[in-house]
Amino acid sequence: KGKTVGIVGTGAIGIRVAELLQPFGCKLLASSRSEKQSAKELGVTYVPLDELITHSDIITLHVPLNDSTNGMIDARRIKLMKKSSILVNMARGPVVDVTALAIALRDGRIGGAAIDVFEKEPPIYPAHPLLNVPNVLVSPHIAYATQESMVERSAIAFENVSSWIAGKQINKVL
Repeated sequence: KGKTVGIVGTGAIGIRVAELLQPFGCKLLASSRSEKQSAKELGVTYVPLDELITHSDIITLHVPLNDSTNGMIDARRIKLMKKSSILVNMARGPVVDVTALAIALRDGRIGGAAIDVFEKEPPIYPAHPLLNVPNVLVSPHIAYATQESMVERSAIAFENVSSWIAGKQINKVL
């Protein structure tokens, strides 16, 4: 309540994050390559990324990894964050410059971070910059692993196989 949450990337996951946060009375900002009407209907205001970073108490990342997002949260952008800001990376590891993030956390320039993704998937090396700094919560890319998500993933897999057997391919991998 009363916090400004910046959602970077308003695809399916970013929109779902907005849906979950909306009842809490947060001010919702978003930055994305395209604006979604469904996000606006949830009260999301689209702003440029640097403005989102400057004004958000919590910044949550939900973008794919590509040339435009690789290193998107770099030292310059981390310096734009409030001293109390919390960065949540549920996107892809290389979206964030982890060395710059670790320095900012160590120096107390931002409030904290929650990281579920890394440059290389776990196991990460013991000297990883984020393993020995304050105010960081790390998990080994398992934030999705709830009982409910496993049931849903199984249902999707079974539906894909059943459809394929029936000659109706749902997902095509090239």
